Amino acid sequence: MASVLSTNLLNSQLEGSTLAGQMVCARCQDTGWERVNQGPISSVRRCTAAVHLRDSLIAANVPQHCAKCSLEEFAVPSSSIGLLEKINQFCGAYPKISEGFFLTGGPGTGKTHLAIAIMAELMSRGARRLRFYDTTDLLRRLDPESGVLGSRQRRELQQEAQSTGMIVLDDFGAESLTGSEIEQLDYLIDCHYRITRPIIVTSRLRSDELSLIFKPRLISRMMSMVTEISLD
Repeated sequence: MASVLSTNLLNSQLEGSTLAGQMVCARCQDTGWERVNQGPISSVRRCTAAVHLRDSLIAANVPQHCAKCSLEEFAVPSSSIGLLEKINQFCGAYPKISEGFFLTGGPGTGKTHLAIAIMAELMSRGARRLRFYDTTDLLRRLDPESGVLGSRQRRELQQEAQSTGMIVLDDFGAESLTGSEIEQLDYLIDCHYRITRPIIVTSRLRSDELSLIFKPRLISRMMSMVTEISLD
């Protein structure tokens, strides 16, 4: 099902010039970085053309095998009429929007695909500082008691997760967490809540089921930041 959301991706695929019989990206001349001018301020960012979009997603922690996910290829469930319109409104309003999505459904329903596709759409529109995390893996690495990372690496990861413009927490509630890991999760959610940044969460569990596992305050705060969408 084609969507207006894929327009930017399709247009950016056409942006190129021919050099020695090969297409060269018109935005970055195949350097992978494009210049952005905002008034008197000039900066660079990863190229947002479709040909480089996969690299940008991988740099944002998206697994390589998922870096080709797109809204154009997402099969909208018959029970989710209007879903693409909601996503279109979200992408059009970002970053001046504080409410993200809680995507729930069983295995194979497309939760992770949709979350990454939203990231890709935002990046194609020029958004930066987006990060994708497997929830369990992130919390294990943030937990000082796990010993997975040294203190310096842990601080750097914590700063990244807290300061990014939007985070995707994938497979939320998939595994049991320790008390220390739950503290890290609580702190992370609270940080984005206070700065009113949107988050996207995917889970096999519904919000009422998560409330039986985690602290009610944590789930209540998280759900106040998102629109719950079932993909079953």
